[in-house]
Amino acid sequence: MRRWKTVALSTIVVLTGLVATGWAGPAGALTPVPESAGTSILHRVAEEFSASKIYAFAEAAGKVAMITQAWTPKINGAPSATAANEYKQKAVTQMQRAILGVGLTMDEYQTIGKAAKRDPMLREEINQLVDEMY
Repeated sequence: MRRWKTVALSTIVVLTGLVATGWAGPAGALTPVPESAGTSILHRVAEEFSASKIYAFAEAAGKVAMITQAWTPKINGAPSATAANEYKQKAVTQMQRAILGVGLTMDEYQTIGKAAKRDPMLREEINQLVDEMY
């Protein structure tokens, strides 16, 4: 189950830009928060979201990770650019439905994803939830 943790974390970052671009492809590494940021900032970021929103985000991130894993080979192996774009749009639509289906708006998902990228404590909390769910 550990593979979901890695995929979900990278997917958190990817989907933040996914809706705007239509597809972000493989995700890069997360950028750590500098030590100089201070723990008070990190605690405030984590406190911005209710436990139910964080749980919903983790559930959505796991679903988005599975959708990403299912569609990436199809997109990469598409016979044409047109087919690849069609596959990308189908993947994005499925991701959006997964996010909305757990009770989050796209803005909420993106906001929590950005916060998790900056906040190692929030990111770890999400990791643990994803590991438990998937």
